[in-house]
Amino acid sequence: MFRKKDPATSKLAAAILFQSKTHSKQQHMILEALLRTDTPLTARQIDRALKQERYFSSKRMPEMERLGVVERDNPVTCPISNRLAHTWRASKTSLHER
Repeated sequence: MFRKKDPATSKLAAAILFQSKTHSKQQHMILEALLRTDTPLTARQIDRALKQERYFSSKRMPEMERLGVVERDNPVTCPISNRLAHTWRASKTSLHER
């Protein structure tokens, strides 16, 4: 949610986000985007598919990976940024819960 070195304002914002349920709604939106495709997506591709600002999904991916709902796939050159980027896919656990 936040790093130990983050300033107090970031920690407060993270707590508010978590308590407001916005956090889980964002995770659900990202997971739904991944479940709608057969190919892994970069975070930028997920952001674009969801019509969200840049870094929207990047902030959630590591925590979703720890929860076991998404998995990293092979890095590819992102068609949006033209840079090498991790791709993400829904985990097998997520697919079975569908």
